[in-house]
Amino acid sequence: MKIKTLIIEDEIIATKHLLKMLTSLPQAFDILNTVTSIQDAVHWLEHNDMPQLIFMDIHLSDGNSFDIIAQTTITCPIIFITAYDQYAIQAFKTTGIDYLLKPISEEDVSLAIQKFLNQRKEPTIDWLIKNTDLLHHLTPQNTTDYKQRFLLKSGKKHIPVHIDQVAYFYRDDLVFVTLFDGTSYIIDESLEQIHKTINPTHFIRLHRKIIAHTTAIKSLKTYKPGRFIVELQPPFTEPIYLSQERSSWIRTYYK
Repeated sequence: MKIKTLIIEDEIIATKHLLKMLTSLPQAFDILNTVTSIQDAVHWLEHNDMPQLIFMDIHLSDGNSFDIIAQTTITCPIIFITAYDQYAIQAFKTTGIDYLLKPISEEDVSLAIQKFLNQRKEPTIDWLIKNTDLLHHLTPQNTTDYKQRFLLKSGKKHIPVHIDQVAYFYRDDLVFVTLFDGTSYIIDESLEQIHKTINPTHFIRLHRKIIAHTTAIKSLKTYKPGRFIVELQPPFTEPIYLSQERSSWIRTYYK
């Protein structure tokens, strides 16, 4: 079966080079489109089915390609391409499927595709979490821009809470926030909205249902080779099993 692939690259020569190398690999690719700008990429993603794989150049002629991630919901793995951005490479080693450093070689592409094939069985939500993490790491932002206060519901009252009081946010039909003192409140925001507005150096998206403050993580216990179960303080109501991808990410985070 062919791998449905989208290429986002503004250099025609680089696109032709990548296409030539893909045709030389044993895997078969269905190239859905090649787009050259942020605007075209956003438009294509909004009007077509999600591909299985995206090759995305980090620096496009009309800006930073992470604007595409910010403007759309991408649920497939991305192989990033970069010419010189060492900071991007360092961050991507933590959160991405792979990167290709220009000029790319056939071996680079082959190894990246093999990694993609090895990880295809993981839930698509994990790719979304990773790409949001990567966007946080690569988008310079003043710490004062992150949300510092929340207004939480408690019956007919609203309780003002500072971000430093928050242990974790979680979704269970509604979205709740649990404070370090153990109390929980409903919050009128989605986890995706919250994830975009809080400081990623202090909070970690453990999986699709929970975002935890780093100091709320009490322990990481191995339950399968390469995979963790997380214990929080205050305790969470159910076990938090991390995917292999998230387990690897969090291991690197604490180095």
